[in-house]
Formats: sequence, structure tokens, C-alpha cells
Amino acid sequence: MGEFDLIVVGGGINGAGIARDAALRGLRVLLLEKHDFGSGTSNASTGFIHGGARYLLSDLGTTRASCIDSGHIRHIAPHLAFRIPVVYPVERPFQGLLVESFFSAYDHYSKYKDGKAHCWLTAKELRTLIPDIPADYNGAATFDEWGVHAHRLVIANLRDAAVHGAQLHSYTEVLRFLVEEQKGQKRVVGVEAVNRLTGEHVQYRANMVCNATGPWSMDFAARNDLNVPLRPAKGIHVVIPRRVLPFGIMFKAIDGRLIFIVPHGDVTIVGTTDDDSFETPEQVVPTYDDVAYLCEGLQHICPSLLTERPTMTYWGVRPTLYGRNCYEDDLSREHHLFDHAKTDRVEGVVSIAGGKLATYRVMSEETTNLIMQKLGKQAPCQTAERLLPGAEAVDLAYDCRSLQQINSRLPKLLYHRYGSDVRVMETMVEENPNLAIVLDETTLLTAAELCYVIRHEWATTLLDVSRRTQWGISHRITTEAASRVCRVMGEELGWDSEQHTVEIRRLTDFQELAIQPLSAWRSYNE
Repeated sequence: MGEFDLIVVGGGINGAGIARDAALRGLRVLLLEKHDFGSGTSNASTGFIHGGARYLLSDLGTTRASCIDSGHIRHIAPHLAFRIPVVYPVERPFQGLLVESFFSAYDHYSKYKDGKAHCWLTAKELRTLIPDIPADYNGAATFDEWGVHAHRLVIANLRDAAVHGAQLHSYTEVLRFLVEEQKGQKRVVGVEAVNRLTGEHVQYRANMVCNATGPWSMDFAARNDLNVPLRPAKGIHVVIPRRVLPFGIMFKAIDGRLIFIVPHGDVTIVGTTDDDSFETPEQVVPTYDDVAYLCEGLQHICPSLLTERPTMTYWGVRPTLYGRNCYEDDLSREHHLFDHAKTDRVEGVVSIAGGKLATYRVMSEETTNLIMQKLGKQAPCQTAERLLPGAEAVDLAYDCRSLQQINSRLPKLLYHRYGSDVRVMETMVEENPNLAIVLDETTLLTAAELCYVIRHEWATTLLDVSRRTQWGISHRITTEAASRVCRVMGEELGWDSEQHTVEIRRLTDFQELAIQPLSAWRSYNE
């Protein structure tokens, strides 16, 4: 018997979902992530738990699964989800009939996530919403989707996994599988890993191992003589630091691919691109051409948006399933569970790949079902009904009076990140008024929130903090603000002056990568 029933490799949304599901079913779970939790594909999401209306004609199963699971996510994490009405402009009159039929069919699936039925806008009504839309557009369909804070969803799943006994280690890279011959059959019996912060090598043994490394899955599997065929795709988004529109817009880019303008909290997101990626995910960066591609699309749907001043880009790689003779945008968004005992004749290991944010829960359930079967155990899945941490109701006016005194907007901002756990920060401020200090006025990052994510959410670097708190997601972080945050983190984590310097340099380098390609946007206004 192994030390653990299950080792999950990869701490994105799928790995977090599997760890939670397995822990809830009573398994001894260890999760290992070589970077920060949720810092890969999950952190590069458009922020939709959408039903995938665009897959309705070619990928009906994905549309149905996405809508059903979006409804489950809304139920278990109501504080993280918010409604986004979306407008889809139509250019030619005859297209209106086709679009009307299309969204009539989508209404059937949208009901699973409590989406409102579509409606048709006349050309006049469309121009009321988007005054500068080109005259070619003769109307629009509207449909309902839901947004979510993707990184917060990852952390919520991990926290619940930890509550139910899972051990979680970030910055711990799995180097190789431990393989033994058992009755003439190869079997994975554990992993060898290295702590990337200390350099310590450790071996962990388990009865099953799950490869949930997203876009790293193919290379990671190949290093261990396993096969996970993928066709990874790079996607980038541009962030405008204000809510430009109260609704989203879905429209076609120059090559016919669909891209979005999405209101997300206090910002507007434009994206995404979709290009084959033959680099490792760490090598992928946003480019001038990526931003220019999005700008060209905006020019033909909402040119006034180009007068806005975006402050950030963010990017990542999708673990899209392998396919030939099709464009990137036409690749299936279905997921696939690889049982390597069948595909590679290696027992004790499975891989999960493909899918999308909105289907993470059902992907986790299917993966955990197979793992339970292989372990000879039985226990029902609870993840569709059991609430995630923070999902309890809270009276912000009554429960957050100290936070209200710091800034009237602060309790609501924190609620939509942490839900009812905002009361923990309220208690922290009551017990230590020094934690009421605002470290960054632009994003209202307080010392209390910073200490909360360090103590409860495994934040160990400045970039970890930026992901969990949304600090620096929409605005460039000043050196002064970074230094203030570093001082508090140093006190919490025992940093010396050298570590302060390293952290600020990493943050600065990352932000330079995010800001540099925005020169393409500026060129459209010259």
C-alpha cells in the first residue's frame, strides 16, 4: 500500500477539482504543483463559465455539459459567479433567421445554468446599445452567460480539499514517476519531486497517480513513456481598467474566429486569440501581433473602444485535444480521460486533458470515478451540491463594520473574492488595527487581505498575491506599493532584504511582459 491513495500532479482547476472530489470521497490525497496553484491555463481564462454557444453546431456534447456544470458552479460558489448578458451583432438580414434558430436551440441548454432566454434586437435597438457600430449590422441576438473569478475558483476547491485532509504543495515539481514491475506489468507506484524553493528532493508513494498538468500534459507524459496527444493553443487577453459596457459582445475577428468584449468586475476584458503553440507554456508571451489582431476586430464592431487605454495583457496555453486538418478555433473543447493501463500498458496512472473552465467539475467527477474504480472503492460524488468555502450568506453591513470604515466599497469587493470568509478579515482588523492599512489605493489592497492569503491560501510570492487579490491585474503596480506589500510579506514570511529585491524584480519583469505588446493598441490611435 502507498503512503497516499492518490497523487494529483498539477494544481490548476482540474487538479484542484480532482483533489477536492477525491478527498470528499475519503481518499488520502496529495497534490503537487510546480508553480503557484492556478497560475497556468486557469489564470488565463476569459472568466466565463459559459455554455459554449459557439460549439452548438459542431460540439453539442460540450455545450450541454458546459451549461449543466455552469449551473452547478453557480450553486456551489454563488459569490464568485455573476451574470453577463451578451450581444451578438448580425450583419446581413438573412443571417438573422439562422441566428434566431441557433439561439432558440441554445435556450434549451441555457436553462440548466439559469440563463435567460435569448431575444432579438432591431438595428435601431442595437445602435442604442453600441452607437458607433458600423452600418453593416442589421440587428443582434442577446444571450445569457455567467462570469467567474477563475483563480478564486481554483483556490476555493483547494481549500475545501485541504479541509477534508488533502495535502497540497505548490512550487514542487514532479521529476519522474516511480515505476515497478509487478507480475510482469509496469505500474506507477509514486513520484519523485523537488521543492523548487529549497531544492529538496522527495519521493512519495501512492496507489494511483493522476496527470492533470493541462498544457504540460503531453510533454510530462512523454517524459514518462506515456502518450497524451494534444494540440495546445495560445490565447491572450487585453485588460481595460474600467467597466466600459454593462454587457458583453461576441463578434468575429478578421479570420472569422469569435472573440469577446467582457465586463468583468471593474474592468473590461477583450479576447481571446487562438493560435497553435509549439513552445513550452513557460516560453509563451504576448506579442504585438496578438494585440493588433484584437484591435483589428474591435475596429469593425466597436471602434470607440480603441480610444480606451488598456493597462495589461494576460495570456496562457489551452490543453486542446489533438486534431488535424482544422483551424485552431474549430478544435473540439471536449475532454478526454486517458487510462494508461489501456493505452500504454502502464497501471496506476491516468491523465485528464482538454475541456474548459465550465466543465472542470464534471471532468473531475469522471476522473475520480475511474480512480475509485481502480482502487476498488465506492463513494458518491458530492461536488455538484456541496458548497465551496465562502458560499454561506453574509450581511456585509452588519458583519463588516470595521472594513466599511476603511472604505465603503471594500466589503463588497472582498465578498466577491472570498464570500463569507470576508468575516475572517473583519476579525483580523478588529484584533489588530494595524491590518487596516491600505497598501495600494488603486485596488484597495489592505494588510488584512494580504495576511489572509498568506495564512490561508498558500501565497508565498508577490505574484501569488496579485493572482489571489486581483492586485496588479488591471493596473501597473508602482514600486512604492510593491515595497509596502513586501514589507508586510517579509514580516509574515521572514524575508530578508535580498528576498525583497528578488520579489520586486520578478514582479517588474512580469509586468513588463504584460505591458509591452500594448504598443499595438496605441498605434491604432496615432
